[in-house]
Amino acid sequence: MKILFVCTGNTCRSPMAKMIFAQKLKKAGANYIKVFSAGVSSSGGKEMTKESVVAIKKLGYRKERHKSTNVNSLNLNEFKIFALTNAHKAVLANNGVKSRSASDIIGFDIADPFHMPQAAYDECAVQIEKFCEAILKEILTVEIKK
Repeated sequence: MKILFVCTGNTCRSPMAKMIFAQKLKKAGANYIKVFSAGVSSSGGKEMTKESVVAIKKLGYRKERHKSTNVNSLNLNEFKIFALTNAHKAVLANNGVKSRSASDIIGFDIADPFHMPQAAYDECAVQIEKFCEAILKEILTVEIKK
């Protein structure tokens, strides 16, 4: 299974989600699930913002290697997609994922902290962590039933 977290520039929310979720998966022993992140407007090759790194470290997660990626460089049909906002979901459903319906993409509304104070990144990371816990619980429940 491949999971893809999508935001705008792939420097804040989606890399935080990827790192938090990947580390939760590892702790749960679900190493067969691979986690990726991308942005709908990413120019590609950019580092994760320093504020995002600080935010995840405050929650006990470590930064992993990251270079931003544009969703258009990926075969989106290979992934279970989690969009960090419903606007990202709409962009993907209308443009990026032609062979799927919008119902195949899970959308959330996690505000973009870009260019905001550190507190906005910290709150964003807390929201993402809760989002990741819910996803992990659902995935592991489904996997156990198989």
